[in-house]
Amino acid sequence: MLDARTYPDKSVVKFAEQVVPLKIDCDQQGKIADKYGIQGTPTLLFLDENGKVMGSFVGFHPPKEFIDESMKILNSKKKK
Repeated sequence: MLDARTYPDKSVVKFAEQVVPLKIDCDQQGKIADKYGIQGTPTLLFLDENGKVMGSFVGFHPPKEFIDESMKILNSKKKK
């Protein structure tokens, strides 16, 4: 659903210009999934420049909710 409805949305594409999006197949990259404790998909992680998890959310989110949740995480980093 994210691939079909959320990621192609123009507002999400525009939002993605301010981050470095990376999609990982947890079956193929099990070590990465283990490192970050991913137990279900889709799991969206936001990492800082040092690889530390700033925040995450799990499951399908429609475009507006996806951007709102993402911005909460990114803005929490700016406040610190």
